[in-house]
Amino acid sequence: LAFVIVLGLVVLAVTAYGIRNWRRRHLAGQGLTNGTKAFEQGQWQQAAQGLGQYLARVPDDVPVLFKYAEAQLNIRPLKQRNINQALAAYRDILRYDKGNHEAAVKLVEMYIQMNLAGEAKLVAEQNLSGKDNPELRTLLAVAQLQLKNYSDAYAQLQNIIKTFPEQVSAYKIIGRLVRQQPETFPDSSEEFWLDEAVKNNPNAAEAYIQRAAFYTRKQRVKQARENLAKAQTLDMSDPVVRLRLAYELIQTDRIDEAKKHLARVQKAEPRNIILWQTWAHWAQKNQDKNQITNIAEEGLRILGNKKLDFMPAAIDLFIQSDQLDRALDCIAQMRQQELTSALLEYYEGLIAGKQKKHHTAATHFRKALALAQSGPADSQVDREIAKYRLVLANALRDSGDSLAAVLQLRTLVSENPQDMTARLILARTLLAMGNWENAAQQAMTVKERYPNS
Repeated sequence: LAFVIVLGLVVLAVTAYGIRNWRRRHLAGQGLTNGTKAFEQGQWQQAAQGLGQYLARVPDDVPVLFKYAEAQLNIRPLKQRNINQALAAYRDILRYDKGNHEAAVKLVEMYIQMNLAGEAKLVAEQNLSGKDNPELRTLLAVAQLQLKNYSDAYAQLQNIIKTFPEQVSAYKIIGRLVRQQPETFPDSSEEFWLDEAVKNNPNAAEAYIQRAAFYTRKQRVKQARENLAKAQTLDMSDPVVRLRLAYELIQTDRIDEAKKHLARVQKAEPRNIILWQTWAHWAQKNQDKNQITNIAEEGLRILGNKKLDFMPAAIDLFIQSDQLDRALDCIAQMRQQELTSALLEYYEGLIAGKQKKHHTAATHFRKALALAQSGPADSQVDREIAKYRLVLANALRDSGDSLAAVLQLRTLVSENPQDMTARLILARTLLAMGNWENAAQQAMTVKERYPNS
């Protein structure tokens, strides 16, 4: 009897284990099927859930790990937990498939975007030890720049250009480096490296486009247009390159030419978020209020579940075209998704300013400034802080509080001593207050910088 009971218990345990394994395999297979179908339909939340269910059973399936990471990064609103899941997926790929450069590139790009340059450098170096890769080496140079290892970055970029002269982006990065650090690299120039890119890649449209951007910034419009004209005769099969061309055409007031290129990309990739951000830039340059409104509405309609990424640009367009109710509606939708940011406060301030509610505008701009200052410091954040401080000063002045406006402008000038626009606004504000001596000092500083202005 004891033997029969023990045998029965063993059979029961084996059966339960078998059923459990069968159920896990069944659920994993079902998760893969449902997750793949949702992925193909762009239903990112369901895709991540289904693929995650499968990966819990089969954690080393590299193609599925790639899909899982992409699904997590496409969920909107994007939360920190989604980013962490994608990071973990790319790290798993590198653990199961050592030397997978696609995963290494994506992981390093994410770390750079998150200002985790140390992590980016470590991953890049680990994955370059086995096999060389120009894209990964370029990202390593970018990480070194974030870490302010300028000499190492310069040497890395020079090596890339020597070994992989077709890596056009390396010329742009090294050019920006020597422009920003002229005292460190006095024997080099941005223009030299952009010329080298064209010389070494005469059939690469991107080389001419990035040199055109340099000429536009230097107000050498004729040379910029010549380079853009040459770029249009070369291979434009990459939508990213075509969008860069369109952007630079807009910068040189070639609005109609840019529109043709944007229309071609829209036909091929209608839900490309960079396309719609470039369309927004085109609409702003076009300055036709009907066109501006149409671009905003069409972008929101076509992008579907990606529209949250485009909403800030749409809000900006609605404000410019005086569609303030539509702008406020978009802001409300973003707040419903728990997306509170300095940018939303800034936009609400602009709307209040258009409605002549200057005190309300100043309140929103103060919140925008405080939110920007509370974030991690980098050059982009510094520019945002300067922008918010300037509009706050204008709102304070318009509300009649000139003393507070002057205080903000003085702070802005002390933080950005090379900002001549801020100095001129400060001078005008001081003039309106009858403070002739200080206004003259600010005006003289600008005159020394721009004697022919």
